[in-house]
Amino acid sequence: MTHGKVSRLASHQCTHEAPSVAAVEVSTASLSLGDQLFIWSVRRWRQAVARQEPLDDALAYTYGVARCPDAIPLIDELMSLVSVAAFRPFAIRCVPCQTLSADEWTLLRAVQAVQGGEAERATLLVGGIVAGRLGHTFCRAAQPYAEALAEVGVFLAGANLKVVE
Repeated sequence: MTHGKVSRLASHQCTHEAPSVAAVEVSTASLSLGDQLFIWSVRRWRQAVARQEPLDDALAYTYGVARCPDAIPLIDELMSLVSVAAFRPFAIRCVPCQTLSADEWTLLRAVQAVQGGEAERATLLVGGIVAGRLGHTFCRAAQPYAEALAEVGVFLAGANLKVVE
């Protein structure tokens, strides 16, 4: 599948020497493998859209290794929704960037919340990127993606930790 130009994606010129002022002080190396897969996917999705590459080709190898190739159309659906529903430009960094943008951090925490069964929290988190009730739509789109990862044992940090009463 190829995509047209998505106008709300903020471009990011990486220097790779120092994090930008807008960077969240979270390094990709400090993330769990599931979190790294999600951030890499978001960044690679953005790159594929910009280059007009077929997304299946861009993500197939990595999702094959992770044993969840069925998640490819789901991350595409999720990011397509975010790119259309965003009420402001949002920052997705380039693939090798070693720190997360604030928007990447928000998206990651929201998908973590969805995988952990906290849809209300996820809706609040993405409220800074997508408008109004579209936060609920984000959660409905993120759920199958999070489930596809969980089915093969790929958990986003914190998502598999629950308080037992």
